[in-house]
Amino acid sequence: MDVPTSRASGEDWLFYDAPLVLHFSGSAYSDPADCAVVASLAMLAGESLGLGSCMLGFPGYIFRYSKPLREKYVLPPKIQPGLTVVFGYPRFTPRNAVRRRFREVREYA
Repeated sequence: MDVPTSRASGEDWLFYDAPLVLHFSGSAYSDPADCAVVASLAMLAGESLGLGSCMLGFPGYIFRYSKPLREKYVLPPKIQPGLTVVFGYPRFTPRNAVRRRFREVREYA
């Protein structure tokens, strides 16, 4: 029995069929931590809109060394690896979350 691979079956193995994908990369002169800061803020913004998100590190390296993918997604030829964030609506909602309360609040003037 011939089992089809994920690419042959048309499955999106890179971005998991996410409806929104944002890739954050910098120039050759930027700090690699800049992408992490911006990607984290994008995840917070998505959370405030009710979207689930996942930060992916591997697509940046694939984009850096794969010219056909850079051309497909219209990326510049020389980029830092960067981070990718995929967004979507969560399939399941958390029901048994831990409720945390402050024991006390102190205010220092």
